[in-house]
Amino acid sequence: MVFSGDGSQMLCEHCGFTRPVEIKKKESIQELITLRRMVSGSRIPENSMRSMLNLGTGAFNDGKIPVARSYFEQVILKTGDHEEEMEAWLGLATLVEDPAEKRLCLEAVLAINPANGPARKELALLDGRIDPQLLEKNSSAAAPDAPVTAHSKQMTCPQCTGAMRFEPEQQLMVCPFCHHTEDASAKINLQKDEQFGQGALEQDFDAAIHTVRGDARPVQMRLMQCQGCGTEFVLGAATLSVTCPYCSSVYVTEAAETIELIPPQGVIPFALTQDDAKQAVVRWFKERRITRQDISRVSPMSGMYIPVWTFDIGGEVQWHGKVMRGDQRSGQFKSVPAFNSKYIFFNDYAVVAMSHQNALIHELIKGYDFDQIVPYDPRLLADWPAERYTVALSDASNQARSRITKQIRRLPHGLAGGDKLDEKSIRCDTRSIIIESYKLLLLPVWTFHYLRKDRQFDLLINGQTGEVDGQDDKGMVAKLKRWFKG
Repeated sequence: MVFSGDGSQMLCEHCGFTRPVEIKKKESIQELITLRRMVSGSRIPENSMRSMLNLGTGAFNDGKIPVARSYFEQVILKTGDHEEEMEAWLGLATLVEDPAEKRLCLEAVLAINPANGPARKELALLDGRIDPQLLEKNSSAAAPDAPVTAHSKQMTCPQCTGAMRFEPEQQLMVCPFCHHTEDASAKINLQKDEQFGQGALEQDFDAAIHTVRGDARPVQMRLMQCQGCGTEFVLGAATLSVTCPYCSSVYVTEAAETIELIPPQGVIPFALTQDDAKQAVVRWFKERRITRQDISRVSPMSGMYIPVWTFDIGGEVQWHGKVMRGDQRSGQFKSVPAFNSKYIFFNDYAVVAMSHQNALIHELIKGYDFDQIVPYDPRLLADWPAERYTVALSDASNQARSRITKQIRRLPHGLAGGDKLDEKSIRCDTRSIIIESYKLLLLPVWTFHYLRKDRQFDLLINGQTGEVDGQDDKGMVAKLKRWFKG
């Protein structure tokens, strides 16, 4: 006998006899989980499980909920394949109405694969972390919420109405006319545990990735595009002119366009003045024995903020392979099979949010202390341009996760504790590594360019620490000579 097309009956192919499919007494989801733990052996072949899943889905689509539930429960109790079991739990989560039972089904999926996207999305909806109306707006291409106006009153001096700017040396907003000062932004306790990820200002990644922008609302910000190199900059409300840090073009900002942008969550304010940055460049030149006679032209020193996505990423890495075990004293070791798992976590893994990335920027962002982040305040951008982010959150998160999984597979020696791994034999399962949270940050950078032998070389100076990452034409041979000379 075979199943009928809708899965509700068994049909004899020879005589046409039919028999209704026996629907087992409906178990509670908690009882089903208990039974699943007790079941051992007696697994049904994969093709039969796939058929039962399809029949359950068909019955659900036809509104035959008890029949669909019976098929999904049978798959859960009898399958030996995690993928099919996850599909069955997701099917059950779709048809049960009790929120507590729906949660148990979704948690069963995530117990098998914490990175399962549909389950994470549904659990975020169940927790209230995603507004269902936002999902409806995204799916129907409805107009977004009205943008919030970026207030700029606080950038005007309350004493003389002059335009105030942030001064790195004093870490204050300063009026250049009457010298009135104001605290720009109080430091926050970044050791505080938030609901998502580790630390403060973390944003819910599941909510953002499923609603394009999460719960953040766009604000009206001033945007200017450099006509020389095409770079787009976000400007503070009080900024009157700007010099492009890349091509040194100078612009008056009257023509700046006001558009809607999602604001960053945090900023690392400038700690270096322009003079500090110049001294850092002078030291860099001296270390490389580059003199004034070697340089034909230099650019103005320009300060700017660059956008960076950071992610909190973690999960369990399961691995198997061979380890070297034996007696340390005798030096006798042998290779033995082993398997284990280890939980890994990366806090604030940074990805540059600009499409024109280069090696200098990648090296530069490694040197920032993210414990010094303060909440985003538009006053911090007074007279400091900030480059607009052009790498989407989804693309940046894929980059971050891909780099981390490649790093684990390439350098697996941290997975085995005290054992020495035969790294060529190690195979890692990184499916459970998930992105827990994210932030969009602005990092302070001083830029500088110099011309040498008709070639332009770029320097980037960390506006927090003074570390310089730059280009020169000395090459590896000259670097080796300097090393030998001490």
